[in-house]
Amino acid sequence: MSGKPRVFLIGVDGATYNVLEPLFQQGRLPNIQAFMKRGCSGGLMSTIPPLSPVAWTTITTGVHPGRHGILDFMGFNKQAREPVFFDTTRRRVRPIWSVLSERGMRVCVMNVPMSYPVDAVNGFMVSGMGTPPTRQHFVHPRAMFDEMERSIGTYHVEVNVPGGGLPNYRLLLNSMRRTMASRRRAIQYLLNRERWDFFMAVFTTTDRAQHFFWNFYDPSHPGHDPKKAREFGSVIPDFYGEVDAGIGEILKHTTPDDYVMIVSDHGFGPLHKRFSLSKWLVKEGYLVLHEAAKRKTGGQILRAIKLMIPPDVKYWLA
Repeated sequence: MSGKPRVFLIGVDGATYNVLEPLFQQGRLPNIQAFMKRGCSGGLMSTIPPLSPVAWTTITTGVHPGRHGILDFMGFNKQAREPVFFDTTRRRVRPIWSVLSERGMRVCVMNVPMSYPVDAVNGFMVSGMGTPPTRQHFVHPRAMFDEMERSIGTYHVEVNVPGGGLPNYRLLLNSMRRTMASRRRAIQYLLNRERWDFFMAVFTTTDRAQHFFWNFYDPSHPGHDPKKAREFGSVIPDFYGEVDAGIGEILKHTTPDDYVMIVSDHGFGPLHKRFSLSKWLVKEGYLVLHEAAKRKTGGQILRAIKLMIPPDVKYWLA
């Protein structure tokens, strides 16, 4: 397909106009802003539930969660009576990169959440959020990935969330910067390596920044700490700026004949309270757990978390 129009699908996890519009006014996102002026844009409704594994699978398959089968981070196998971790082995519909690969098109897919284990594409693929610490079956072909790392250095699949409760924000921030820098290096390496028919890359540090640093960014948040805000209050705008720069680098590889889309899985906003229906039912005496079942299920969940679930997903499940 050399010389024919290509498709670039750029993901920005957790992107929200609540952050974008003030940054547009400040002139801090020149690439995204100019891109939007050249095309069309608008807010879209996310999936139900509006969770990353669910929404990204809908984006990449074109069907609703009831059809593709990815409903959350984790589920429960009623027959085996044990928890299961959702991954692509439970996806019931082929993603766009598999459909294109079967038609002989060259595809490059990077960092799509819940794309582990990767598909044997006609091109290159490395998974994103949901990749277990074992880092097996997360890339195809392995030889091309090894070649890439020899050229750009270590590639960081996901941000490492240090600590069991509240993270060490400085360590987390350093991990986010390393991950973002390696992602941008990898994207440039891959775009320079080959003229792909379909190229997809997802930037996820915007989502991580908002999950962990929103209370420092938003003065109206009940957990806002003015002292810590002086150190961490700019983290969210800064990473939006990093993503804008990364998008600018990708756009340099496009032509006027190419199709380019920037998409997100869900929006974002402050979280003031949480309500757990299951805990409330237990507390009020409407739900009683059998002690043996509680011990068995709890142990299985802990084993699954220790062996398979990456640090970022562990935090969301906590």
